[in-house]
Amino acid sequence: MASSHYSEPPLTDHFDDDDDIVQQGGGLAADEDDAIARQGLKSTLKIKSVTKIEKLENTTKIYKKASTKSSKDRPKVADLPEDAKLRWNFMKIRCVDAIGKELPWADLSDAAITELWNGMFDENEEHTVLISSTPYLGKRKATRDEVELFQLIKPLVRNQVLAAEWKTQFALAAIKAVHAEWDRRDLDTPDQRASWVSQMLGPDPRDRHSRNRPFLWRATDSLTWSGQDPNTCGGGLFLGRMVLKVFAEHLSIVGSSTPGALEALGFVPSSKPRGALMLSIQAVNQALEYSLTGKTEIPQGNDKTGHFSKENWGDYERLTTLNGQDYRKPVKRATVFAATINALDDQRWAAIIDAGKSFIGKKDTSERRGRARVGAAPLLEVQESDDEVIQDSMYM
Repeated sequence: MASSHYSEPPLTDHFDDDDDIVQQGGGLAADEDDAIARQGLKSTLKIKSVTKIEKLENTTKIYKKASTKSSKDRPKVADLPEDAKLRWNFMKIRCVDAIGKELPWADLSDAAITELWNGMFDENEEHTVLISSTPYLGKRKATRDEVELFQLIKPLVRNQVLAAEWKTQFALAAIKAVHAEWDRRDLDTPDQRASWVSQMLGPDPRDRHSRNRPFLWRATDSLTWSGQDPNTCGGGLFLGRMVLKVFAEHLSIVGSSTPGALEALGFVPSSKPRGALMLSIQAVNQALEYSLTGKTEIPQGNDKTGHFSKENWGDYERLTTLNGQDYRKPVKRATVFAATINALDDQRWAAIIDAGKSFIGKKDTSERRGRARVGAAPLLEVQESDDEVIQDSMYM
C-alpha cells in the first residue's frame, strides 16, 4: 500500500468499565499471546478428542490479577494458568461468534463471558478451570480462584479479543479495501479518488444516518459503474467487495481452524452474524468518509473523533421539541440497516457468507452533546419509514 494514501490507522476504543484495561496504540495483540493462543487451539483439539484434560500434579494456581497500573502489568494470555491457556483460542472464537450475532457495539456481559468460558468444559471431565463473575457459581459458592480468574479473563476478552483483534481489524481492513479500489480503478490523483469516494457514499456523504450507500452493492464494483441506482443495474445488496473484505475479518476468526475441527468440538459458527455485517458496513463507511479529500485522513486530537467506536458510530438519542414538550428521539447510525439485515433469508445470508469467505487470506495483487438532558425526556416514537426494508433486484 502506498504510504501516501493515508495519515495513520484509526484506534478502537476500549469498553468503559472500571475493570477493563485501556486499549493502547494500534490495538494489536502481543506476538507472545498470539503464539500461545495458536498452540492452545491445537492442544484443545487434541484434548477434547479424548474428552478430558489430565490434571496437573502438585501445581498451585498462580497467576497475575488484573491490573491497570502500567502496560507491563496488564493481563496477558501468558498470565493464565497452564490448563486455561489450552482453551484460550477456542474462547476467542466463541466470544467473537457470540458478539457477532448481537447488534453493533453491544457488550458481552459478565454473565455471558462466564457462560462462554465454563461452557467449554464437560461435567464429566476430570479437571476443569471454571470462572465466576459473582460470589456464587450456580448453587454453590464460587472459589477465590474462580473469581480471580474471571477478573483476569474479562479484560482479555473485552480489550484484547473484541477490541484489538476484532473491531480494530475491521477499521484497518476497511482502509486497505478503499486503497485497493483506488489501485484497481487506476485512480492516481486526489481529485480522481475524491470523486469516486463521493460517488460511493451517495448524495449525503457525511450523513452517518443515510441509507443511500452505493458501496453496499455488488453492482458498484463494476469498473463501468458511473453513479446510477445500483438496484437497477444488477443489485447485490451487502455484496459490495469492500464490505465483504471487512466481513471476512470476522469470518476468518470464527472459522480459524482446520476444516471440521471446531465442529468436532460441538461448535458451529452463526449462520447470521448480523452485528458483524453491520460493523463491516460502518468500517467501510468510516474509511470512505475519512477519504473524501482523496487521501485517507484520520481526525486528530484528544476527543477521539477518529476512533472506530460506539461514541462515534453507535446509535444514540437526541433531544427534540414537539408542541413545547422535550422528547428523546432515537438516532440510528449502527442500526440504519438493521431491519433489512434482519429480513435476510437463509439464501441471502449464505450468499453473503460465501462471498466473504472468498476474501479470507487474499491480498490484492496491487496495493498502490447535551445528553444528560436527553435521558430525562420521554421517548419520541420512531417513524416506521425509518425501518423500511431495502429491496434487492438481484433476488426479485
